[in-house]
Amino acid sequence: MTLSMVLSGCATLFPEPEPTPCEHESTVSDPERVDAERVVMLDLSASLWRTEEGSLDLSDRLAELIVDEDFHRLPGTRLVTLGVFDGGSVPSAYTVWELPPSDRVDDVVALDIEDFRSCVEKEYLPAALEAGPLAPGSDVMGGISDGEAGFVRGTGPDTVRRLVVVTDGRSNTGCVDLTELTEEWAPADEVAESTSDVCRSTGEWPADDLAGVDVDLHLLTNAQEGDSRESHSWLSDLWLGLCEASSATCSVSPPRSVDREARVTDGGPPKGFPEDPPVFVPAWQEPCEIQELPGDLLFPHDSSTARPEAVELLTELAEHNRECADGPVAVTGHTDSQGDHDYNDDLSLRRAEFVADRLREHGFTDVTASGSGAREPVCPGDYDGNDDVDDPCPAANRRVVVDFTVGEG
Repeated sequence: MTLSMVLSGCATLFPEPEPTPCEHESTVSDPERVDAERVVMLDLSASLWRTEEGSLDLSDRLAELIVDEDFHRLPGTRLVTLGVFDGGSVPSAYTVWELPPSDRVDDVVALDIEDFRSCVEKEYLPAALEAGPLAPGSDVMGGISDGEAGFVRGTGPDTVRRLVVVTDGRSNTGCVDLTELTEEWAPADEVAESTSDVCRSTGEWPADDLAGVDVDLHLLTNAQEGDSRESHSWLSDLWLGLCEASSATCSVSPPRSVDREARVTDGGPPKGFPEDPPVFVPAWQEPCEIQELPGDLLFPHDSSTARPEAVELLTELAEHNRECADGPVAVTGHTDSQGDHDYNDDLSLRRAEFVADRLREHGFTDVTASGSGAREPVCPGDYDGNDDVDDPCPAANRRVVVDFTVGEG
């Protein structure tokens, strides 16, 4: 059943008791004259929402992505449309809000925005999760196509159209079926090109392409088995390539990990959330190139004692790069900026030496190890205004880089 609910503003200069934003129903004032549309599609697949410990509570994170204050302040008639998708072929049910006028006192507009955020976080998202998906799996391209179909298509030549897709990117059904990939490295751009051709041939591509639409794919991950910086990068490149093939103006937010322990709910998985089939996402760059390993996958924070799963991960690294086992390999450890320079230099060196020793055990004959401490950050200012060691910025700086190209040239 399709749910269509259009909300107009409740806050006024002379407030009277009124329905909450999620209770106020009307119709779009003029479907033929829409100045700006923002369609947000939410992936309901179990791979994003479920862990072995229970369900993730992502309501606050999703509310941040759905509620765009700059969009609220645009002039004219603005629509926000929310939809969900799973692994099935049933078109999404859409919920549509017509936002209150933005040409009012700024404090009133701010109240409108806060009302909308409360509606999304406290009513819309819990209801969507309680309903759960209609089919197992995740058809991300289907979600994008449904999002394109969700635009009202106002007649104004300068209508702003934005499509936001919130997903983990692990599509396991539809024309972009990552379960069909073999455990061999393949460039993301080549996979994007071949799968876009498949989607067009099967009629699963957005009907009107996405020319004139700004598309933003927000990739979230709940730290599944096999996750690495390279698997995140590969997924980002894949979806950027597919998006750009649709003629849209595209941006892909790199996968952001969710705090699993803090966000696991006590109530277990939402009703109807079936298991997702596993997908293979390449965890490495092309063989014999530079490989980066997230430090947090290998070691606990502030430690060079490896996690139990580190040995298996490094075995995979060695096998993936077997063809260059006789050449020189340089292993460099890096830390975040917490702590003094000498301590970080020593910690990064010890971590690099652990990785180098594992490569030597697998037959790599010329391996050197060094530690750069915090001197070469990939995310500068990792603790500026922030002391959270699990924040994505300092986590990105804690890494071990294995360079299989040092003998070239």
